[in-house]
Amino acid sequence: MPFIDHAACDFIETWEKSIDVAASTGPAGGYIVSRHFCRIAESSTTQITADDRQRAARFQEREAVRQKQLATKQDRSVEELELLTDVLQFCDLLSLYVCSGARENVEFPEYFGMTVRLTVDGESYKLEPQVIEPAEFAVAALRHPATKEVSGRENEITIK
Repeated sequence: MPFIDHAACDFIETWEKSIDVAASTGPAGGYIVSRHFCRIAESSTTQITADDRQRAARFQEREAVRQKQLATKQDRSVEELELLTDVLQFCDLLSLYVCSGARENVEFPEYFGMTVRLTVDGESYKLEPQVIEPAEFAVAALRHPATKEVSGRENEITIK
């Protein structure tokens, strides 16, 4: 089953470990990753059972406490941390779209007060407005479901 079909609460243990790793590199990173996963949990609670909603709520309560602690251990304002969380969410969405192999033009939800469009330009992708400097990325990814021909192959991705 693709991960997108799982309820957010199926990932809580993984999210908590990811937050721990991010927090070990610095309090701002821990805060940003924690907020990112809390936002995902918030947006997923309408599609899950009442029991899973309670698990997601407990996760969010624990993370709210952690976020307060982490926010006091670094110099950025909460507003700056929230903006950085927006950046993380946009990059996460962009990477999921590109790594999925999708080749359709798409308009992403509004971030930073603007709507960003991704258009296919030959073998490259073009962002309008240009929110990322033109770059080439190499991504090694496993295809799901796995096939002998393409699983684990490195893919070159160009963003113009």
